Amino acid sequence: RPEGATRDLFKSLDEGDAASLRAWLRADATLVRARRHQHEGFPTLLQEAAQRQPKDFGPVFREAVGQPEAFHALAFGWADILRAVLRTNAGFAKEEIQGRPVLHWAAGSGNADTVRALLDAHADVQATDPASLTALPAARARESRDIVELLLARGLRATVFDCLASDDLAGLSELLLRDKSLAAAQNRQGQPALLVAVAAGLVPMPVSPRSRAARSSACSR
Repeated sequence: RPEGATRDLFKSLDEGDAASLRAWLRADATLVRARRHQHEGFPTLLQEAAQRQPKDFGPVFREAVGQPEAFHALAFGWADILRAVLRTNAGFAKEEIQGRPVLHWAAGSGNADTVRALLDAHADVQATDPASLTALPAARARESRDIVELLLARGLRATVFDCLASDDLAGLSELLLRDKSLAAAQNRQGQPALLVAVAAGLVPMPVSPRSRAARSSACSR
């Protein structure tokens, strides 16, 4: 395959051009296995698209993929395929893919049916990823109100790290009012909530009295 053609193919992906991708894949469905760089270490077109999870890509790749894997069903929101997987392997609802619970992938797809299918198969609604995030921030990032409401209706309780990830200062304040010790909570990566908040720009970097005095002295010169 000419290098220029591969470049144009991935340009369509980068620009979110679903129409161009559909034209490419209708002409040659094997392009789903194309790689941005011809090396086995790089993801395929299908894998990159699944990672990005744009809603418009789901129908495009559904046409081109003959035997989709469970991960693709999660990422693209193909609820019928996911239900078929769960009928033969209900334990899949509690598995992780690339360190993230499958529920998180489903929440990020924007398809409430895939989330419902996993919850019906007893997925842990309170499961967290390495950053101690539940599936809630993934749903909020996609502005999927129906998924947010579904997760909350099934018992999900937002964590401090969920609130930080979603810039939900009202929710964060409510949690801290109930339990001030949560300010010292650490995520699964060992990062304190305050450090995460500073990194996200939600609170200013703390300055010790000694540093503040030194800075004031320097400014007065």
